[in-house]
Amino acid sequence: MKVWNYFGIRQMFLFRFTTWFFEVPAIARDPIRDIHAQLGFDPNGSWHYYLGWLNGKPVATSWLALGAGVAGIYSVVTLPESRRQGVGTAVTLAPLLEARKMGYRIGILHSLPMGFKVYRNLGFQEYCKFSTYLWTVDSGNA
Repeated sequence: MKVWNYFGIRQMFLFRFTTWFFEVPAIARDPIRDIHAQLGFDPNGSWHYYLGWLNGKPVATSWLALGAGVAGIYSVVTLPESRRQGVGTAVTLAPLLEARKMGYRIGILHSLPMGFKVYRNLGFQEYCKFSTYLWTVDSGNA
């Protein structure tokens, strides 16, 4: 299912923030959701949101960012109890196929080790590795 309205984006973000593998502080949820909602839901726009359903419940999510001739797949999340049923693959493949219809021929994504096999099976190849750094006020450097 593709998300096209504010209610859908709210539902997607509530799903993501309550099931993701790390916690997003409650104070940040509404502003982040609002930023994405303000990006709009134009079918010809740069951001497209996806919500995967299984047995009538939202169980997976992703978003597609288009720019510079590249289709980026981000925030692929599937509930643990719904994994290995093809839903994560579906919310990864659907945006790629949509991007292809729009003329995009390069797709990128970032992955945790748990997603490597899924993405390799879709044809992705490892190109480089990223390091992630986190700065907080409590880190003593501010």
